[in-house]
Amino acid sequence: MGMAKTNDEIMDEVTARLAATCDLDPTVSLLDGTGEFQDTVLESTYLIEAYQAGKDLTLAKLAYVADDMKSLPLKERVERASRAIIFSDNWQQERAA
Repeated sequence: MGMAKTNDEIMDEVTARLAATCDLDPTVSLLDGTGEFQDTVLESTYLIEAYQAGKDLTLAKLAYVADDMKSLPLKERVERASRAIIFSDNWQQERAA
Protein backbone atom coordinates (compact mmCIF):
# COMPACT_ATOMS: atom_id res chain seq x y z
CA MET A 1 0.00 0.00 0.00
CA GLY A 2 1.38 3.44 -0.95
CA MET A 3 1.84 6.38 1.30
CA ALA A 4 -1.13 8.60 1.94
CA LYS A 5 -1.13 11.93 0.18
CA THR A 6 -0.47 15.04 2.21
CA ASN A 7 -2.99 17.86 2.46
CA ASP A 8 -0.77 19.95 0.19
CA GLU A 9 -0.67 17.20 -2.45
CA ILE A 10 -4.45 16.88 -2.31
CA MET A 11 -4.79 20.67 -2.56
CA ASP A 12 -2.58 20.65 -5.66
CA GLU A 13 -5.04 18.21 -7.27
CA VAL A 14 -8.14 20.07 -6.06
CA THR A 15 -6.92 23.46 -7.27
CA ALA A 16 -5.82 22.07 -10.65
CA ARG A 17 -9.22 20.41 -11.17
CA LEU A 18 -11.05 23.58 -10.12
CA ALA A 19 -8.92 25.75 -12.42
CA ALA A 20 -9.56 23.42 -15.36
CA THR A 21 -13.30 23.53 -14.69
CA CYS A 22 -13.34 27.33 -14.38
CA ASP A 23 -11.50 27.63 -17.71
CA LEU A 24 -14.41 26.01 -19.55
CA ASP A 25 -16.78 27.84 -21.83
CA PRO A 26 -18.37 30.64 -19.77
CA THR A 27 -21.83 29.60 -20.91
CA VAL A 28 -21.48 26.45 -18.82
CA SER A 29 -23.37 26.92 -15.58
CA LEU A 30 -21.01 25.98 -12.75
CA LEU A 31 -23.30 26.53 -9.79
CA ASP A 32 -26.90 26.34 -10.91
CA GLY A 33 -28.40 23.10 -12.10
CA THR A 34 -26.72 19.74 -12.27
CA GLY A 35 -23.78 18.08 -13.86
CA GLU A 36 -20.15 17.23 -13.44
CA PHE A 37 -19.01 20.86 -13.59
CA GLN A 38 -21.21 21.87 -10.67
CA ASP A 39 -20.11 18.76 -8.78
CA THR A 40 -16.44 19.64 -9.28
CA VAL A 41 -16.90 23.23 -8.11
CA LEU A 42 -18.95 22.27 -5.06
CA GLU A 43 -16.62 19.47 -3.97
CA SER A 44 -13.59 21.68 -4.52
CA THR A 45 -15.23 24.44 -2.48
CA TYR A 46 -15.89 22.02 0.37
CA LEU A 47 -12.34 20.68 0.34
CA ILE A 48 -10.75 24.13 0.14
CA GLU A 49 -12.85 25.28 3.10
CA ALA A 50 -11.77 22.16 5.00
CA TYR A 51 -8.13 22.90 4.20
CA GLN A 52 -8.50 26.48 5.39
CA ALA A 53 -10.02 25.16 8.64
CA GLY A 54 -6.99 22.90 9.15
CA LYS A 55 -8.85 19.64 8.58
CA ASP A 56 -7.43 16.42 7.15
CA LEU A 57 -8.45 16.41 3.48
CA THR A 58 -8.45 12.63 3.20
CA LEU A 59 -11.12 12.52 5.89
CA ALA A 60 -12.91 15.54 4.41
CA LYS A 61 -13.18 13.74 1.05
CA LEU A 62 -14.82 10.81 2.83
CA ALA A 63 -17.20 13.10 4.73
CA TYR A 64 -18.27 15.12 1.67
CA VAL A 65 -21.95 14.78 0.78
CA ALA A 66 -22.77 16.41 -2.54
CA ASP A 67 -26.44 16.89 -1.71
CA ASP A 68 -25.54 18.99 1.34
CA MET A 69 -23.75 21.52 -0.84
CA LYS A 70 -26.38 21.39 -3.59
CA SER A 71 -29.15 22.10 -1.09
CA LEU A 72 -27.62 25.45 -0.14
CA PRO A 73 -29.23 28.59 -1.57
CA LEU A 74 -27.67 29.64 -4.88
CA LYS A 75 -26.41 32.91 -3.38
CA GLU A 76 -24.48 31.04 -0.68
CA ARG A 77 -23.06 28.56 -3.20
CA VAL A 78 -21.86 31.43 -5.39
CA GLU A 79 -20.28 33.30 -2.46
CA ARG A 80 -18.52 30.22 -1.09
CA ALA A 81 -17.36 29.06 -4.51
CA SER A 82 -16.08 32.55 -5.33
CA ARG A 83 -13.95 32.57 -2.18
CA ALA A 84 -12.70 29.06 -2.97
CA ILE A 85 -11.79 30.01 -6.54
CA ILE A 86 -9.82 33.03 -5.31
CA PHE A 87 -8.02 30.89 -2.72
CA SER A 88 -7.33 28.24 -5.37
CA ASP A 89 -5.89 30.81 -7.75
CA ASN A 90 -3.63 32.22 -5.04
CA TRP A 91 -2.62 28.70 -3.98
CA GLN A 92 -1.50 27.80 -7.49
CA GLN A 93 0.46 31.04 -7.89
CA GLU A 94 2.25 30.56 -4.57
CA ARG A 95 3.06 26.92 -5.32
CA ALA A 96 4.45 27.86 -8.73
CA ALA A 97 6.74 30.52 -7.25
